[in-house]
Amino acid sequence: MVMIILIGAYFMPSVTHKITLDLSNNVPPNLFQSMLIAFVGVFWSMGGWHHATYLSGEVIDPQKTVPKAMLFGTLTVTVFYLFIIAAYMILLPAELMSSSERVAGDAVAMVFSWGGKFVSIAIAISIFGTIGIYTMSAPRIYYAMAKDGIFFDFLSDISDRFKTPYKAMLFQAFWASILILLWGSFIRIITFVTFMDITFMALATATIFIFRNQKSDHSGFRLKWYPLIPLVYLIITIAFVLNTLANLNMESWAGVGILCMGIPSFYYFQRHKKRAAKST
Repeated sequence: MVMIILIGAYFMPSVTHKITLDLSNNVPPNLFQSMLIAFVGVFWSMGGWHHATYLSGEVIDPQKTVPKAMLFGTLTVTVFYLFIIAAYMILLPAELMSSSERVAGDAVAMVFSWGGKFVSIAIAISIFGTIGIYTMSAPRIYYAMAKDGIFFDFLSDISDRFKTPYKAMLFQAFWASILILLWGSFIRIITFVTFMDITFMALATATIFIFRNQKSDHSGFRLKWYPLIPLVYLIITIAFVLNTLANLNMESWAGVGILCMGIPSFYYFQRHKKRAAKST
């Protein structure tokens, strides 16, 4: 990403095509709906900002460290994305960018003949890095649920050697493989995963208002400008979820089905937890 930004900055003085944004005659009638659909890519590319919370139980002074990590991480990614989008606009004319299926590769290929292949290799390496991050962070959810007695007990097992929830990690890999085989298409996978992510984000954000009303002690994680920030985020995520349900039926409705399956599963594990407590 740094390389693409530097290439764009270097060739900026010699740009021959105009970089303009004229909305006067090109505003589609369904602009708001189109923007919400475009949020699939936005939410996907910005995804991961919340993963610091998954490790909050293992962090020193989490009330201060976790919010800082989320804030600085999100700002860093945002700045990088703004610069790299500017580089794309410098290297590629708008008509080529809109028709391109691999913008980064095509942008660099405008300068170097080997640019497309180089970017493809870099993206593949990045994917392996992302897999490593999700392998370490996401299984902590299954582990925590199992520890609370609302998921399969074996997912709370810890490796004697590495002290990690290795069975939860294997479970994560198995579920990811199922999704790849089920959807087969990258865009369908990210639509399904993003829809599920943002649905749960909306639910989690809504609980903030409930918990703050129920608890008189707010000594945990503090939030400035409450309730404005969570309220704005909640409105955007709900609009995205409803719009995705209306326009991308297969992936989004499959997510709703899995979400609904969680309700009877929760009560099943709750009963199992009570029975186990009585037997002991």
